[in-house]
Amino acid sequence: MAEPLRVIIVGAGGHAMSWKAHVDAHPGWKLVGIVDTDTEKLEHATLWGVPEECAYPSIEDAARWSEDRIDAAIIATPIYTHHLLATQAIEQGWHVIVEKNMASTIDQAKAMVWLAREHPALCTAVGTQYRFRPLWWTIRQVVREEQAIGKLSFVQARSMAFSGTMRAGWRAWLEDIYTQDMMCHHVDVLRYSTGLEFVKIQAMIFKPAWSKWLGASSVAMNFIMAPRGEENNKDEWVHGQYHGDWQGTGLKSSWEDQFEFFGAKGSLRIEPSLEKQKTAWEPGPIMPLAGEAAASRLVLYLDNENGSNKETRLVEKRKDVQHHPKGYIDQMFMLDDMLRCIESRGKQQPATCFEEAYKSFLVTRLAVESSRAGRAIWVPGHWIEPVAEP
Repeated sequence: MAEPLRVIIVGAGGHAMSWKAHVDAHPGWKLVGIVDTDTEKLEHATLWGVPEECAYPSIEDAARWSEDRIDAAIIATPIYTHHLLATQAIEQGWHVIVEKNMASTIDQAKAMVWLAREHPALCTAVGTQYRFRPLWWTIRQVVREEQAIGKLSFVQARSMAFSGTMRAGWRAWLEDIYTQDMMCHHVDVLRYSTGLEFVKIQAMIFKPAWSKWLGASSVAMNFIMAPRGEENNKDEWVHGQYHGDWQGTGLKSSWEDQFEFFGAKGSLRIEPSLEKQKTAWEPGPIMPLAGEAAASRLVLYLDNENGSNKETRLVEKRKDVQHHPKGYIDQMFMLDDMLRCIESRGKQQPATCFEEAYKSFLVTRLAVESSRAGRAIWVPGHWIEPVAEP
């Protein structure tokens, strides 16, 4: 067996604990250090499975003092630090996985893409791992590959949760908390499952009048998607609506998802569980699948030619995500994907590399811009290689 890749985790918080659990479970990776500006956390480095001398206050210190070779960094810090820390890690010659959202601004994210292009032998990824779960793999297969519902025409997406009367930690201070911290996952899985790109959006970012949150907890957005290369072909446009909300009320469970895909032959729908669940999230092989409502059902509705219902059936979630030989999903899939691409010396890039993740990230920031300006925005005009509006 090849020697494991040596990785450090930057930011010793909640996301970092999840990454550590997956690194520890993957035979191709070894945790050799942690980085955090909180010196109290560094004094308890042994809780992370590394000796105290392998805990560092900065990336530069890790590069200077580590006795182990460092191959990669997982950046799990507050969003506003991602651009700087990813830049520092790449400049050290390390491969990088950065948590979502990939940056604070569109300009920062673009700079990260260009930096990655300047270092083609290095591999990058953003933590939009929902696409590597059985739920979204199954939707991709049914809608995109098998075309069971026919030509897609409309998407209705709603994810609601009640996340308390006030968010804790650094997220509480995010001005547009939902678009910055959650929306990117939904944008990404819609792109992944349909094979389409967002081309036009008009959004409203808000919080309920009764909410005491500091930042906007909710987003409502109309959107248009299109196949790659067909952005200007209105005959290929797929319309949709999105509602994401962390101040949802009147819910049967603490987290509810309803994503509906409508086509010429019927619809495929994620529907909430019929019964109240004890836990918010779907269980996973290593940790709960955060952000995926527990016991959601995937239901296929097929029509007769006259529009009447021909068949309604539950669709079993397919666990062979992208036919992975070891059955890895979620963050384990990401780590394995990164490992495979590193072994290719950059000839292949991870599925959520900076360039790919940029398009999901971009929609979240343009949604805020759309809300503030009160107008629709042509998304491809902001791509790395822009496409003019028709």
